[in-house]
Amino acid sequence: MAGVKQNQSKPKHFWTALFRRRITGTYKTWYVGLLFGVLGGFLAFWINQIPLIQTIEAKTVDMRFTRFQIPDRADTSIVMVAIDNNSLDFFAANGVSYPWPRSFYAHITRYLKADGAGPVLFDMLFYQPDGDYAATEAEQTDGAFSKAIAENGRVILGAELTLDSATVNPQFRESRYRTVPKDIGKFALKLKSGATPDFPRFRGIKAPIDTLRHKTRAVGITNILTDPDGVFRRVPLAYRLGTHTLPILALSGWLSEQPGAIVKAVSGALQVGTHAIPMDAQGRYLVNWYGPGGSDGVFRYVTFSSVIQSASAREYGGEPSLPPGFFKGKTVIVGAEASGLKDLKPTPFATLGDYPGMEIWATILSNFRQQDFITTVPDYLNVLNTILVTLLAFWVFSRFPPRYSYPGLGLVLLYIVGIAIYLWGVERILVNITMPLTGFLFAYGFIFFNEQKDKLFLKKAFSTYISPDLIDIMYANHQEPQLGGESTTGTPFFTDIQRFSSFSELLSPQDLVALLNEYLTDMTNILLEERGTLDKYEGDAIIAFFGAPVHLPDHAERAAHAAIRMQHRLGDLREKWRNEGDRWPEVVHQMRMRIGLSSGEIVTGNMGSKTRMNYTMMGDTVNTAARLESSAKVYGVYTQISHHTAALLGNDFALRELGTTRVFGKQEALTTFEILDYTRDLTDADRELLEHWPRALELVKQQNWNGAREIFQQTETLERLFEGRPTNPSKVYLEERIPHWEANPPGGDWDGVWVLSGK
Repeated sequence: MAGVKQNQSKPKHFWTALFRRRITGTYKTWYVGLLFGVLGGFLAFWINQIPLIQTIEAKTVDMRFTRFQIPDRADTSIVMVAIDNNSLDFFAANGVSYPWPRSFYAHITRYLKADGAGPVLFDMLFYQPDGDYAATEAEQTDGAFSKAIAENGRVILGAELTLDSATVNPQFRESRYRTVPKDIGKFALKLKSGATPDFPRFRGIKAPIDTLRHKTRAVGITNILTDPDGVFRRVPLAYRLGTHTLPILALSGWLSEQPGAIVKAVSGALQVGTHAIPMDAQGRYLVNWYGPGGSDGVFRYVTFSSVIQSASAREYGGEPSLPPGFFKGKTVIVGAEASGLKDLKPTPFATLGDYPGMEIWATILSNFRQQDFITTVPDYLNVLNTILVTLLAFWVFSRFPPRYSYPGLGLVLLYIVGIAIYLWGVERILVNITMPLTGFLFAYGFIFFNEQKDKLFLKKAFSTYISPDLIDIMYANHQEPQLGGESTTGTPFFTDIQRFSSFSELLSPQDLVALLNEYLTDMTNILLEERGTLDKYEGDAIIAFFGAPVHLPDHAERAAHAAIRMQHRLGDLREKWRNEGDRWPEVVHQMRMRIGLSSGEIVTGNMGSKTRMNYTMMGDTVNTAARLESSAKVYGVYTQISHHTAALLGNDFALRELGTTRVFGKQEALTTFEILDYTRDLTDADRELLEHWPRALELVKQQNWNGAREIFQQTETLERLFEGRPTNPSKVYLEERIPHWEANPPGGDWDGVWVLSGK
C-alpha cells in the first residue's frame, strides 16, 4: 500500500500492528478480520439504539414501502364512505352545515343493511348527545341512530382514550359523560393467560353515549401513536384502561368476524384462534402498507353524499347514485377525508399525498384478513449479518490490491442493500439496513485512515483546477494530468432555452439565478442519470456528451432518453411555475428548450494549457450537434437529430424526418429528424401525422408540389399546438419551401437539399 512500509521488527504499539493494511499470514488476517467483525457488530447494535439512527432506519422502511407497493394485495371488499369536501359542500348548499344530525348516519346505516353490507365501522366519535337542530332534537336524532344500529347488528363505533379522567368539556353537566362507563368492559378483549404485552395505558375515554353504546356490536379505539419522527408506522393492537384491554377499531372489526375465537397474548404475537398477529413487547403492530391513500389510492372510495342520496332514492324513490347491491358483502368504514376535518395522517406515503385516518384502519383490517404481515428479522440475526458485512469488507480490503478492493467494497455495499431489498420485495421480510451499514462504515474507517492519505493530498493540491472526478481516475490509474485526448464514438448533446434574452429583461437578477438554478439542476440530474458527461454550462445552455470517458454502446439511445425526459421535465416545471401565481411572468410559463444531437466520432480528453485544462470534446460531430440545436428553430421543433443518430435508435422513439438540409457552416448535407416523443406516449393526432408525413416528403422529392401541399395542409392540422411555438414543419413546407421551389424549379438533377442560410 502506498505510504505504508512493512516493519520487520517488533511493533512498538499494538494498534500500529492491528491497523497495518497488509497483514502477513492467513491466520493473522482472519484473526484481525474476525475481531473487526465482532467489534463492528456490537458497535452497530449499540449505535442502532440511538433515536436518530432509529429514525434513519425508519426512513429506509418508508422507502421500501413507497418503492415496492402492493396495491393488488389490498382487500377489495373494504369500501371507504368518505366525508369529503364535496359532501360538505353538497349539504352546505342545502342549508346543513357540519356536524350533521345523527339522523344522517341512521339513514345510511339502514341503507347499508338493506343493500347487503357487512360490518360497518365508524371512525368517528359520538361521545356527546347530538345537537338540537331547527327540525329535530338531539333525543330524536340519537334515538333514530340507535335504532338503526340495533337493526343493522354489525355496527362498530369508535372511541378515543384520554390521559385524564375528564372526557369532555368540564362544563358539560351530566357526569355520566365525564367518567368511564361501567359497561365498557363488555367491549374489552377477553385475554387468556399468557405473556401480556405492555399496552399503552390511559385514564379516561370518550366513549359513545349510552343510547348508541348499548346498541352497537363493538367499540374500537381510534387512538394511533406515532413514531418519534411523527409518522404512523406501528399501531398498538390494544390499550389499557384501568383493568380493561380495549382493542383498536380495526381489531374490533376483525374480531367481530371471529365469533368464539380465543384471544391470547403469546411471545411476539396476539393469538386469535389459529391466527397470530405479530407485535412487539409494547403490543405495537407494524402496518403492512399497500400504497398511497385517498380516493386515488388502493381502496375504493365513495362520497358520503352519494351514499345518502342513494339511501334517499331507495326509501323515497328516485335515481340512486350507486347501483343496487353496490355494498353487498362489503365492509364499510365511515370517516373523514375532507382537509378541514383534520383527520389526515402522516404515513410512509405522506410524500405521495395525504392519508385519511380511516384508511389506516382499512389497511390494518386488510392485513388481518389476508394474514398479510411483515416478518421482522430479530436483532441477533441483524447483529450476525453486521458481523458478516464487517468481516467481508475487511477481508476484501486486506486480500486484494486497490484496483480490485474498492469495487469489492462496492459489492459488499450492494449486498447490504440488495439483500434487504430482495427479502422485502419478495417476502416482505424486514432486514435492518443501518446496522450493517454502520459495520461497513466501521470497516471503511480502517481503510480511510490507511489508504486515503495520498488521495487527500492529491485533491488538496490539484482540485482548484482539475475536476475531482478526474483526480479519482488519475489516483486509481496512478497518472499525472497531461494534455491530450482520445477518439471515441459518442453522441454530443446541446441544449438552449428559446428566446432566453427576453428572460433577463423581465426578471430580477435574483429571480433569474433562481430560475436557472432550478432548471439546470433538474436537467443535469436527468443527464447524469442517463450516464451523460457534463462538459460545461454556457449561460442557459447545457453542453454534454454520451460515450466518454466510459464507453457506452447505447450512447445514442441514452442521449435520446435524456432529451425526451428533459422535455417532459420542463413541462412539469412550467406547470409548477404557473401554480406559483404571479411570481413569474408569462414568458417563464411558456419556456421551451431546443436540443440538438448527432452521433459519430468525437475526440474527448484534457484540453487547454499545461497549467489549466478541462475534460471536454471536439470534432465535426460536435459542431453538427451544435448546429442542429440552433437550426431546430427553423422548423419550430425542439429536439432535432441527425440521420447518424436516428440510425442508432430503436422503435421506442417516434421520429419524423424533416428533410435533407445543409446546415450553416457545413458542406455535408444531413437528413435530420425530430424526436416527437416515446412511441408509447403518442397521441392519435401524432400517429396520424406520422402516417401521412413520409408520403408528403416523397411527393416533394418528385417535385409534385400540389400533391405535397395537399398532404401538408392535412398534417398542419395535426401538429402539436401550444403558446410560444412560432411555426411547425408543416408550415415551413407550406409557407416557405414549396413556394420557393415553385418559383425556382430545382431541375431534373435536384438532390432534394435545402440550404439553411443562418444558424
